[in-house]
Amino acid sequence: MSPLKKEGAKIMVKSTGNRWMGLCVAAVIIITVMMVLPQAVSAQNATLDSYGNGLDIYSRYYGDDVNARIFEMNVSGTIYDSYCIDLFTTINIGDNLTINGSLAEGDPNINWTAVIYILNKYDYSTAGDKDLEAAAIQAAIWYYCTEEHGEYPGTGGKYQFMTDPQTGAYDGYFLDDPSAVRDRAFVIINDTKENGTDFKFPTTIELTSSEEYVLVNKSVNLTATVKDQDNQDISGVIVKFAITEGTGTLNPDYGTTNSSGQVQTNFTKTGDDNATTVVAWIEGNYGTLLRGDVLYATPKQNVSTITIIPHTIEDSIVLPVPELSTLVLMSTGLLALMGYVGYSRRRTTKK
Repeated sequence: MSPLKKEGAKIMVKSTGNRWMGLCVAAVIIITVMMVLPQAVSAQNATLDSYGNGLDIYSRYYGDDVNARIFEMNVSGTIYDSYCIDLFTTINIGDNLTINGSLAEGDPNINWTAVIYILNKYDYSTAGDKDLEAAAIQAAIWYYCTEEHGEYPGTGGKYQFMTDPQTGAYDGYFLDDPSAVRDRAFVIINDTKENGTDFKFPTTIELTSSEEYVLVNKSVNLTATVKDQDNQDISGVIVKFAITEGTGTLNPDYGTTNSSGQVQTNFTKTGDDNATTVVAWIEGNYGTLLRGDVLYATPKQNVSTITIIPHTIEDSIVLPVPELSTLVLMSTGLLALMGYVGYSRRRTTKK
């Protein structure tokens, strides 16, 4: 979620006794009324509604089968396919999780680049065997989410999933085809190690305007700039725009970031002369963190959606329409400033 980036301008002037300079300062203050406000997902929950595609596979840690299945998370009536990112904590149908934003805001010990690479590249719904693919993707994600615990020690306690020997009942074992899930999971893991190390994913977005105000029936250009986990411009990210308050039109209302990490849209003010709020947000298969350790005394599993929940990573901008008196003051102040600068130059060059 993007931080606050702009504040009202702070202007300091020495007393000059020049009333026109005062008018100019007043005009500058007035035209800086545009504010950029951070927008986060309002306090809401995601509820585990049901389980989707996947399989029950064995875990040595539990000594039993575990759900390597799609979690169908309900957010205000919309279902988001999700994966578990917390193997060592339980969850039940009907449990609520808190929507928290980018996965990169989660446990700093987890290799989120690898996890998001898997979310972005592997789609169980297009596989010939959806259950096998969903289970293998889940197993690969567990492999990275448990990496901090080290390899299987041969005794109890937490360890990195699927680092145990492939003998007897082992991690990933599936009764009907014992090695199928684990073998496929390691195909995904090995691809991630080879090709996912430098994978970039979006973490912030900033929305700016070419003008600080907009007149009715006039237009301004809006630019959304997206940064990755290293605070660098990132291309190929889908950005959507919408008006959340006030009136006007946007053309286009979505786009894909260019090599500078930017997408532009044209906002035209229509209707009344009230301020308009425009929002830009990121979409794509980069995951949203759903936390299970906030609402309960005994924590529930942390979960990641596959797609970003809309408005999880967003920014907004308020575009005011200046009053007539403001326009007159601005014009007067600008002329006064020009005269003041010329007068000052004449005085400083006089000997």
